Amino acid sequence: MAREEDKHLDIFEKKHMNFLAHFYLAFGNEDHLVGQFIADAVKGNKHESYDTEVQNGIKLHRKVDSFTDTFPALLELRAEIRPHTGLLSPIVLDLLMDHQLAKFWHDYNTLDLDKFATLSYDSLNKRKEIFPERMQYTLEFMTKHDWLSNYATVEGISRSITGLSKRVTRGEQMLAILPYLESLDRRLNDVFRELFPALVKAVKEDLPSTNQSYLSINHYLL
Repeated sequence: MAREEDKHLDIFEKKHMNFLAHFYLAFGNEDHLVGQFIADAVKGNKHESYDTEVQNGIKLHRKVDSFTDTFPALLELRAEIRPHTGLLSPIVLDLLMDHQLAKFWHDYNTLDLDKFATLSYDSLNKRKEIFPERMQYTLEFMTKHDWLSNYATVEGISRSITGLSKRVTRGEQMLAILPYLESLDRRLNDVFRELFPALVKAVKEDLPSTNQSYLSINHYLL
């Protein structure tokens, strides 16, 4: 019988994994943070059961995913790692993009990453009663193991990839990327430096609200 945590973490199969980027792109709006976090677990028109601002956060999440799924440099990089990671290359690449954001965090935000992570966890935890059940469990696991801060180191991102590999079908393919993390680092950073400012610009052009409820936008450098 699968462990309880494995059952709930199956949500990540074929899903986007760039939590840190999504949380950044909430720009301090707690409703948008909630929407960004739960979006993949809210199917069809179920988003209509949430408050308008949470719905806007869900829409932002989908906009971010659509943008990254069609960004040329990221598609090229995904094709480069696909021989190693197969159909799981999108998940692996999402994690590696979050690794780049975490590693160079102070180029994009004036708060320490651990402070940003704590504020994000706290804000999500106080709203978790409205989350789909599996996202409540995901948040518990994320907070316990401080995923966001751990993305900053090679050791931390390696643990994330290794842990996730145990919870998705053919997840062992993900492990094939680990020996190449050092040699890929420059390439990953070049793509990230092209992608992230363009993504921020695209999101800001379509921000449905500027309400700041847990984090001042003054911390953001993009």
